[in-house]
Amino acid sequence: MDKLDFVEGIKILSSCYQKVISNDDISIWYEMLQDIEPEVFKKAIIELCKERTYMPTIHDILDKTKTVKNNYYLSILVEMKKDGYFKLGVVPLSPEQEERNYDKSIRWIERGIIPGFLLEDMQKYINKSSNKLKGNDKKYLEYCIDHVQFVVEYIQKIKCVKEYIRKILKKANLEILMLGLIKEIK
Repeated sequence: MDKLDFVEGIKILSSCYQKVISNDDISIWYEMLQDIEPEVFKKAIIELCKERTYMPTIHDILDKTKTVKNNYYLSILVEMKKDGYFKLGVVPLSPEQEERNYDKSIRWIERGIIPGFLLEDMQKYINKSSNKLKGNDKKYLEYCIDHVQFVVEYIQKIKCVKEYIRKILKKANLEILMLGLIKEIK
């Protein structure tokens, strides 16, 4: 993680806990936390802010980043299992072997000793799945487009109403002015 990503996370912490963090503390914290991936760091900070009443320590942040990273990896494994990754072998594996491979991968992630081949395959899966739009994502995207169209139409209606109100106010102002003039003439 670079310093800009780190400072962004520290700003979130400072804002959530209404605490000014000294430059010395920031330097020390950066040295201790710089190996964390930026996305994991930010997500961990946000989760800590939602969960805790008091400012977290460096150890709290480290623990939370491990949890966030493990949960991310586990969600990838679930998707890989759905796609049949754990059945792959020289010949298709039995359901028992598939489950054993899946369970073994989970244990590796929980212990933090993920073999290189699994990390590479997970990365390939991430790249592959990020390039295709899934059914739920497609539905969500369509929903967003519909929502944006609704908002645009609503704004146009508001503009029409505002213009109508302006005309009424203008007419009312003229009538008030005319009444004032009539009173002055009498």
